[in-house]
Amino acid sequence: MTRPKVIPYLICFLLTVFVVSGCATKNVVYRRADPNTQVVLPRDNFAHRNYRTEWWYFTGHLTADNGHEYAFEVTFFKRRTDEDKYRGLPIRNYSNPAHMAHFAIIDETAGTHRFEERRSKDYINNNGKGGTLEDKLYLWNDDWSLKQIGSDWLLRAGMKGYDLTLMLTPQKPPVLHGDNGYMAKGDQIGQGTHYFSYTNIRAEGVLFVDGSPLKVSGRAWHDHEYGSYQMASEYRGWDWFSIRLDNDAEIMIYLLTLKQGGIDSTSSGTIVPASGEPVHLNFDDFNVEVLDHWTSRKTETTYPSAWKITIPAYETELSVTPYILNQEMRTKKTLIQYWEGSAKVSGTYQGQPISGKAFVELTGYIEPLKYLTKRDVQEAGV
Repeated sequence: MTRPKVIPYLICFLLTVFVVSGCATKNVVYRRADPNTQVVLPRDNFAHRNYRTEWWYFTGHLTADNGHEYAFEVTFFKRRTDEDKYRGLPIRNYSNPAHMAHFAIIDETAGTHRFEERRSKDYINNNGKGGTLEDKLYLWNDDWSLKQIGSDWLLRAGMKGYDLTLMLTPQKPPVLHGDNGYMAKGDQIGQGTHYFSYTNIRAEGVLFVDGSPLKVSGRAWHDHEYGSYQMASEYRGWDWFSIRLDNDAEIMIYLLTLKQGGIDSTSSGTIVPASGEPVHLNFDDFNVEVLDHWTSRKTETTYPSAWKITIPAYETELSVTPYILNQEMRTKKTLIQYWEGSAKVSGTYQGQPISGKAFVELTGYIEPLKYLTKRDVQEAGV
């Protein structure tokens, strides 16, 4: 006598319940970025529960005790996944929020670029290996982490061939970009992010290269952005520049690129003098001219690869050129494709010869950043 196939039917039933419950529409309310909301530090450098997406971004240039030159990028992402889907399945069944992280090392002396990525479930809600705290600056994704210790930050990240530990000490107060910390990315309220930076950070620590320790020191930059409905749908992405000049002045340029081509007039920037208050730059205050392009053999994507930045009122004209053309971040676990690279800077600042270093980020070139423009949830300014 044939026994009933109870277990297969039970499995099918449970899978159906899982998928249906996971796909059910929820009335999700996210807090939106708002120009009337004041950024309060250090609190707003901690995690935010009700914004949809936020990231903490660290880049810098390091000189080893043997004279070798390196650059690094470490980024921690947190994403609410209430309505996100991958291949039709709700990501919140994996984790809500979800945590991602990227780590790159650029050996400027040898001309190499290496990167690694992490994706983890949330520690608090999903018993995972990633997390952020709302009452202190502590970010982690498995064994990569950023933790505030007094007035310093301890940064750790590693991958095959490289292991980095840095103590980061801000040398200047934080800078609020845009409209007092609100960076508009569209005409509607909520189409934007809260955005601030620590533009001048002393970095000291150890970089292990193939197991051998090198004492390193240099300068770093830290960005934090958070929002919900972050860009208008006509935007493709952004071209972003963080420039540190040798006279301790810094410049941030944020170009919002359009799907039909060109740059949107809401693009802006900030000059941070060596001493004194930061100065906001409107779109008409500067010009960025693309001088060359590079095409990736891996993705067949063409990116700008050299720029001339002019700021007439400050008698400033800067040439920005990548140390390495291939600094494309082709991530698979986090599904974010972009170009992020270290660059050298030369030219004039306030009419005087100057040199420096920069990081450049180019997004939306492989495809528009849909996950930051799609408005598929209810939002409220609460």
